[in-house]
Amino acid sequence: MFDGIFPALIVLTAGAFVLQGLRKIPAKPPHKALVTIFGARVEKTKNEGWRFFPLYPYWYGYIPVKVEKVDHNLPPQIIRTPDLAELTVPISMTWTPIATGEGLKTFINNGGESGVKNILEDIVAERLRNWAIAKEEGPVEWQEAMAAGEKASATLLKAILGDRLIPIPSEIPTLVLFSYFGSPKKKPRSEEDKLKWGENWEKVDEILEREGKEKVREAFERRRQEVIRARQGNGTFELPQLGIVINRLNIGEIKPNGNLAKSAELKVKEEQERKAEVYEVETDLIKARSLVEAAKKSGQSLTLKEAFQIIMEWKTTREGRGFTVPGVAPAIAEVAKIFTGRK
Repeated sequence: MFDGIFPALIVLTAGAFVLQGLRKIPAKPPHKALVTIFGARVEKTKNEGWRFFPLYPYWYGYIPVKVEKVDHNLPPQIIRTPDLAELTVPISMTWTPIATGEGLKTFINNGGESGVKNILEDIVAERLRNWAIAKEEGPVEWQEAMAAGEKASATLLKAILGDRLIPIPSEIPTLVLFSYFGSPKKKPRSEEDKLKWGENWEKVDEILEREGKEKVREAFERRRQEVIRARQGNGTFELPQLGIVINRLNIGEIKPNGNLAKSAELKVKEEQERKAEVYEVETDLIKARSLVEAAKKSGQSLTLKEAFQIIMEWKTTREGRGFTVPGVAPAIAEVAKIFTGRK
Protein backbone atom coordinates (compact mmCIF):
# COMPACT_ATOMS: atom_id res chain seq x y z
CA MET A 1 0.00 0.00 0.00
CA PHE A 2 2.66 2.50 1.06
CA ASP A 3 4.87 1.42 -1.79
CA GLY A 4 2.56 3.19 -4.26
CA ILE A 5 1.91 6.28 -2.11
CA PHE A 6 5.48 7.49 -1.81
CA PRO A 7 6.22 7.60 -5.56
CA ALA A 8 2.91 9.39 -6.10
CA LEU A 9 3.79 11.93 -3.42
CA ILE A 10 7.16 12.49 -5.04
CA VAL A 11 5.54 13.01 -8.43
CA LEU A 12 2.90 15.37 -6.99
CA THR A 13 5.50 17.33 -5.05
CA ALA A 14 7.78 17.62 -8.07
CA GLY A 15 4.83 18.62 -10.24
CA ALA A 16 3.69 21.24 -7.74
CA PHE A 17 7.24 22.57 -7.49
CA VAL A 18 7.51 22.92 -11.25
CA LEU A 19 4.04 24.40 -11.71
CA GLN A 20 4.59 26.82 -8.83
CA GLY A 21 7.70 28.20 -10.55
CA LEU A 22 6.38 28.40 -14.12
CA ARG A 23 5.71 31.92 -15.26
CA LYS A 24 4.86 33.25 -18.73
CA ILE A 25 6.85 36.25 -19.99
CA PRO A 26 4.61 38.25 -22.40
CA ALA A 27 5.52 38.26 -26.08
CA LYS A 28 2.99 40.88 -27.21
CA PRO A 29 4.32 43.45 -26.69
CA PRO A 30 7.80 41.91 -26.38
CA HIS A 31 9.18 41.68 -22.84
CA LYS A 32 12.33 40.54 -21.08
CA ALA A 33 12.40 39.22 -17.53
CA LEU A 34 15.07 40.69 -15.25
CA VAL A 35 15.77 37.90 -12.76
CA THR A 36 15.72 38.48 -8.97
CA ILE A 37 17.17 36.22 -6.30
CA PHE A 38 15.76 36.67 -2.80
CA GLY A 39 14.22 39.90 -4.10
CA ALA A 40 17.49 41.41 -5.29
CA ARG A 41 17.99 42.11 -9.00
CA VAL A 42 20.81 40.28 -10.73
CA GLU A 43 22.28 40.88 -14.18
CA LYS A 44 20.49 37.93 -15.72
CA THR A 45 17.50 37.91 -18.05
CA LYS A 46 15.00 35.43 -19.44
CA ASN A 47 13.29 35.71 -22.80
CA GLU A 48 9.56 35.72 -23.56
CA GLY A 49 7.50 32.54 -23.19
CA TRP A 50 7.14 30.02 -20.35
CA ARG A 51 10.10 30.22 -17.94
CA PHE A 52 10.91 28.47 -14.66
CA PHE A 53 11.63 30.43 -11.45
CA PRO A 54 12.27 28.00 -8.52
CA LEU A 55 10.21 28.77 -5.38
CA TYR A 56 8.76 31.89 -7.03
CA PRO A 57 8.78 34.60 -5.73
CA TYR A 58 10.78 33.89 -2.57
CA TRP A 59 13.92 32.42 -4.03
CA TYR A 60 13.75 33.29 -7.73
CA GLY A 61 11.55 36.00 -9.14
CA TYR A 62 11.53 38.44 -12.02
CA ILE A 63 10.64 41.96 -13.12
CA PRO A 64 9.00 42.13 -16.56
CA VAL A 65 10.37 44.93 -18.75
CA LYS A 66 8.83 45.91 -22.09
CA VAL A 67 11.62 46.01 -24.69
CA GLU A 68 9.80 47.29 -27.77
CA LYS A 69 10.64 50.61 -29.42
CA VAL A 70 9.21 53.64 -27.62
CA ASP A 71 8.01 56.53 -29.77
CA HIS A 72 8.61 59.61 -27.66
CA ASN A 73 7.08 62.89 -28.79
CA LEU A 74 8.54 65.52 -26.52
CA PRO A 75 6.49 68.53 -25.39
CA PRO A 76 6.94 71.41 -27.88
CA GLN A 77 10.10 73.30 -26.93
CA ILE A 78 9.94 77.10 -26.78
CA ILE A 79 13.21 78.87 -27.66
CA ARG A 80 14.35 82.45 -28.22
CA THR A 81 16.89 83.38 -30.87
CA PRO A 82 19.40 86.27 -30.48
CA ASP A 83 16.92 88.64 -32.17
CA LEU A 84 14.48 87.77 -29.32
CA ALA A 85 12.09 85.93 -31.62
CA GLU A 86 10.10 83.14 -29.97
CA LEU A 87 9.87 79.83 -31.82
CA THR A 88 8.27 76.45 -31.19
CA VAL A 89 10.41 73.40 -31.89
CA PRO A 90 8.74 69.96 -32.17
CA ILE A 91 11.05 67.07 -31.31
CA SER A 92 10.41 63.35 -31.58
CA MET A 93 12.54 60.38 -30.59
CA THR A 94 12.43 56.62 -30.76
CA TRP A 95 14.42 54.52 -28.31
CA THR A 96 14.59 50.96 -27.04
CA PRO A 97 15.68 49.57 -23.63
CA ILE A 98 19.01 47.73 -23.78
CA ALA A 99 17.90 44.10 -23.45
CA THR A 100 20.77 42.87 -21.28
CA GLY A 101 20.84 42.30 -17.55
CA GLU A 102 23.01 45.34 -16.94
CA GLY A 103 21.02 47.48 -19.37
CA LEU A 104 17.64 46.58 -17.86
CA LYS A 105 18.92 47.20 -14.32
CA THR A 106 20.09 50.66 -15.35
CA PHE A 107 16.83 51.31 -17.18
CA ILE A 108 14.81 50.45 -14.06
CA ASN A 109 17.18 52.49 -11.84
CA ASN A 110 16.33 55.52 -13.98
CA GLY A 111 12.62 55.08 -13.41
CA GLY A 112 11.74 52.88 -16.35
CA GLU A 113 9.96 54.36 -19.36
CA SER A 114 8.50 57.40 -17.59
CA GLY A 115 11.73 58.22 -15.78
CA VAL A 116 13.86 57.98 -18.92
CA LYS A 117 11.39 60.18 -20.79
CA ASN A 118 11.67 62.88 -18.11
CA ILE A 119 15.48 62.77 -18.18
CA LEU A 120 15.62 63.01 -21.97
CA GLU A 121 13.17 65.91 -21.98
CA ASP A 122 15.31 67.83 -19.47
CA ILE A 123 18.50 67.23 -21.50
CA VAL A 124 16.87 68.27 -24.77
CA ALA A 125 15.18 71.38 -23.36
CA GLU A 126 18.38 72.72 -21.79
CA ARG A 127 20.61 72.04 -24.78
CA LEU A 128 18.12 73.41 -27.27
CA ARG A 129 17.78 76.67 -25.34
CA ASN A 130 21.56 77.01 -25.17
CA TRP A 131 21.89 76.36 -28.91
CA ALA A 132 19.27 78.98 -29.78
CA ILE A 133 21.14 81.79 -28.00
CA ALA A 134 24.71 80.61 -28.68
CA LYS A 135 26.61 83.26 -30.63
CA GLU A 136 29.01 80.83 -32.28
CA GLU A 137 26.96 77.67 -32.84
CA GLY A 138 23.41 78.95 -32.82
CA PRO A 139 21.28 80.82 -35.36
CA VAL A 140 21.83 84.53 -35.95
CA GLU A 141 18.11 85.22 -36.44
CA TRP A 142 14.82 83.39 -36.37
CA GLN A 143 14.70 82.75 -40.14
CA GLU A 144 17.95 80.83 -39.88
CA ALA A 145 16.68 78.82 -36.91
CA MET A 146 13.63 77.73 -38.92
CA ALA A 147 15.91 76.21 -41.56
CA ALA A 148 18.40 74.63 -39.14
CA GLY A 149 16.91 71.15 -38.77
CA GLU A 150 20.10 69.18 -39.46
CA LYS A 151 22.32 71.46 -37.37
CA ALA A 152 19.90 71.41 -34.44
CA SER A 153 19.63 67.61 -34.65
CA ALA A 154 23.43 67.35 -34.62
CA THR A 155 23.56 69.58 -31.55
CA LEU A 156 20.98 67.54 -29.65
CA LEU A 157 22.54 64.23 -30.62
CA LYS A 158 25.91 65.46 -29.33
CA ALA A 159 24.31 66.72 -26.11
CA ILE A 160 22.65 63.35 -25.45
CA LEU A 161 25.38 60.95 -26.62
CA GLY A 162 28.51 62.99 -25.86
CA ASP A 163 31.73 61.15 -26.66
CA ARG A 164 29.88 58.11 -27.99
CA LEU A 165 29.59 59.88 -31.34
CA ILE A 166 32.39 59.60 -33.89
CA PRO A 167 34.97 62.23 -32.82
CA ILE A 168 36.04 64.99 -35.19
CA PRO A 169 39.79 65.74 -34.79
CA SER A 170 39.47 69.52 -35.03
CA GLU A 171 39.31 72.54 -32.77
CA ILE A 172 36.71 74.06 -35.08
CA PRO A 173 33.13 73.78 -33.74
CA THR A 174 31.10 71.11 -35.52
CA LEU A 175 28.35 73.53 -36.52
CA VAL A 176 30.92 75.78 -38.18
CA LEU A 177 32.06 72.73 -40.16
CA PHE A 178 28.45 72.19 -41.25
CA SER A 179 28.59 75.57 -42.98
CA TYR A 180 32.16 75.16 -44.25
CA PHE A 181 31.72 71.66 -45.73
CA GLY A 182 28.08 72.19 -46.67
CA SER A 183 26.79 72.02 -50.22
CA PRO A 184 26.46 74.74 -51.26
CA LYS A 185 29.17 76.18 -49.07
CA LYS A 186 27.80 78.94 -46.84
CA LYS A 187 29.77 82.06 -45.89
CA PRO A 188 30.05 83.26 -42.27
CA ARG A 189 26.74 84.70 -41.14
CA SER A 190 27.32 87.36 -38.51
CA GLU A 191 29.94 90.09 -38.22
CA GLU A 192 31.30 88.26 -35.19
CA ASP A 193 31.75 85.07 -37.23
CA LYS A 194 33.43 87.03 -40.04
CA LEU A 195 35.82 88.59 -37.54
CA LYS A 196 36.66 85.23 -35.94
CA TRP A 197 36.76 82.99 -39.04
CA GLY A 198 37.32 85.41 -41.93
CA GLU A 199 35.04 86.76 -44.65
CA ASN A 200 35.40 83.50 -46.61
CA TRP A 201 36.56 81.13 -43.86
CA GLU A 202 40.23 82.09 -44.28
CA LYS A 203 41.03 81.27 -40.64
CA VAL A 204 39.23 77.94 -40.95
CA ASP A 205 41.40 77.20 -43.99
CA GLU A 206 44.51 77.93 -41.92
CA ILE A 207 43.44 75.61 -39.08
CA LEU A 208 42.45 72.80 -41.45
CA GLU A 209 45.76 73.14 -43.29
CA ARG A 210 47.48 72.45 -39.99
CA GLU A 211 45.11 69.67 -38.84
CA GLY A 212 44.76 67.89 -42.19
CA LYS A 213 41.73 69.01 -44.17
CA GLU A 214 40.86 65.62 -45.70
CA LYS A 215 41.13 63.84 -42.34
CA VAL A 216 38.75 66.35 -40.77
CA ARG A 217 36.41 66.20 -43.77
CA GLU A 218 36.17 62.39 -43.56
CA ALA A 219 35.46 62.47 -39.81
CA PHE A 220 32.88 65.22 -40.28
CA GLU A 221 31.15 63.27 -43.04
CA ARG A 222 30.94 60.19 -40.79
CA ARG A 223 29.41 62.36 -38.06
CA ARG A 224 26.97 63.82 -40.57
CA GLN A 225 25.93 60.31 -41.64
CA GLU A 226 25.28 59.51 -37.98
CA VAL A 227 22.95 62.49 -37.78
CA ILE A 228 21.19 61.41 -40.98
CA ARG A 229 20.71 57.86 -39.64
CA ALA A 230 19.29 59.25 -36.42
CA ARG A 231 16.84 61.48 -38.32
CA GLN A 232 15.74 58.53 -40.48
CA GLY A 233 15.22 56.17 -37.54
CA ASN A 234 18.18 53.92 -38.34
CA GLY A 235 20.34 54.84 -35.36
CA THR A 236 21.87 52.33 -32.94
CA PHE A 237 23.33 54.74 -30.41
CA GLU A 238 23.70 53.15 -26.98
CA LEU A 239 23.17 55.38 -23.97
CA PRO A 240 24.32 53.04 -21.16
CA GLN A 241 23.78 55.59 -18.39
CA LEU A 242 20.05 55.42 -19.14
CA GLY A 243 19.96 51.80 -20.32
CA ILE A 244 18.56 52.61 -23.77
CA VAL A 245 19.47 52.62 -27.46
CA ILE A 246 18.47 55.74 -29.39
CA ASN A 247 17.06 54.78 -32.79
CA ARG A 248 15.68 58.11 -33.97
CA LEU A 249 15.97 61.79 -33.11
CA ASN A 250 14.27 64.28 -35.35
CA ILE A 251 13.27 67.94 -35.30
CA GLY A 252 10.04 68.80 -37.06
CA GLU A 253 8.98 72.06 -38.63
CA ILE A 254 10.13 74.98 -36.48
CA LYS A 255 7.42 77.64 -36.33
CA PRO A 256 7.26 81.22 -35.07
CA ASN A 257 4.91 82.10 -32.22
CA GLY A 258 2.39 84.87 -31.59
CA ASN A 259 2.76 88.12 -33.49
CA LEU A 260 5.87 86.80 -35.18
CA ALA A 261 3.80 84.02 -36.76
CA LYS A 262 1.33 86.56 -38.13
CA SER A 263 4.19 88.73 -39.39
CA ALA A 264 5.91 85.75 -41.05
CA GLU A 265 2.65 84.66 -42.70
CA LEU A 266 2.07 88.20 -44.00
CA LYS A 267 5.63 88.36 -45.31
CA VAL A 268 5.21 85.07 -47.18
CA LYS A 269 1.91 86.26 -48.62
CA GLU A 270 3.45 89.56 -49.76
CA GLU A 271 6.37 87.70 -51.34
CA GLN A 272 4.01 85.40 -53.22
CA GLU A 273 1.97 88.37 -54.44
CA ARG A 274 5.12 90.15 -55.55
CA LYS A 275 6.29 87.10 -57.51
CA ALA A 276 2.84 86.81 -59.09
CA GLU A 277 2.94 90.46 -60.13
CA VAL A 278 6.43 90.08 -61.61
CA TYR A 279 5.30 86.99 -63.52
CA GLU A 280 2.23 88.81 -64.83
CA VAL A 281 4.30 91.77 -66.08
CA GLU A 282 6.79 89.42 -67.75
CA THR A 283 3.89 87.60 -69.44
CA ASP A 284 2.40 90.88 -70.67
CA LEU A 285 5.80 91.88 -72.11
CA ILE A 286 5.96 88.60 -74.01
CA LYS A 287 2.48 89.31 -75.41
CA ALA A 288 3.52 92.85 -76.33
CA ARG A 289 6.58 91.58 -78.25
CA SER A 290 4.35 89.13 -80.11
CA LEU A 291 2.01 92.00 -80.94
CA VAL A 292 4.92 94.02 -82.36
CA GLU A 293 5.78 91.07 -84.62
CA ALA A 294 2.14 90.79 -85.73
CA ALA A 295 2.12 94.52 -86.57
CA LYS A 296 5.24 94.13 -88.73
CA LYS A 297 3.64 91.29 -90.69
CA SER A 298 0.57 93.44 -91.37
CA GLY A 299 2.71 96.37 -92.54
CA GLN A 300 2.25 98.56 -89.44
CA SER A 301 4.90 100.08 -87.25
CA LEU A 302 4.34 99.48 -83.54
CA THR A 303 6.77 100.15 -80.70
CA LEU A 304 7.05 97.85 -77.71
CA LYS A 305 5.69 100.62 -75.50
CA GLU A 306 2.65 101.06 -77.74
CA ALA A 307 2.09 97.32 -77.91
CA PHE A 308 2.33 97.03 -74.13
CA GLN A 309 -0.22 99.84 -73.75
CA ILE A 310 -2.60 98.05 -76.12
CA ILE A 311 -2.27 94.84 -74.11
CA MET A 312 -3.01 96.74 -70.89
CA GLU A 313 -6.06 98.44 -72.43
CA TRP A 314 -7.48 95.17 -73.70
CA LYS A 315 -6.87 93.56 -70.29
CA THR A 316 -8.78 96.28 -68.45
CA THR A 317 -11.78 95.81 -70.72
CA ARG A 318 -11.63 92.03 -70.99
CA GLU A 319 -14.98 91.67 -69.28
CA GLY A 320 -16.22 95.23 -69.83
CA ARG A 321 -17.68 97.19 -72.74
CA GLY A 322 -14.39 97.50 -74.62
CA PHE A 323 -13.23 100.10 -77.11
CA THR A 324 -11.25 100.43 -80.32
CA VAL A 325 -7.59 101.41 -80.05
CA PRO A 326 -7.07 104.25 -82.57
CA GLY A 327 -4.64 103.55 -85.40
CA VAL A 328 -4.47 99.83 -84.84
CA ALA A 329 -5.37 97.58 -87.74
CA PRO A 330 -8.29 95.19 -87.15
CA ALA A 331 -5.94 92.20 -87.55
CA ILE A 332 -3.68 93.47 -84.78
CA ALA A 333 -6.69 94.23 -82.60
CA GLU A 334 -7.85 90.64 -83.06
CA VAL A 335 -4.36 89.37 -82.12
CA ALA A 336 -4.46 91.55 -78.97
CA LYS A 337 -7.82 90.04 -78.07
CA ILE A 338 -6.37 86.55 -78.35
CA PHE A 339 -3.36 87.47 -76.18
CA THR A 340 -5.54 88.98 -73.47
CA GLY A 341 -8.15 86.24 -73.54
CA ARG A 342 -10.98 88.56 -74.61
CA LYS A 343 -13.52 87.27 -77.14
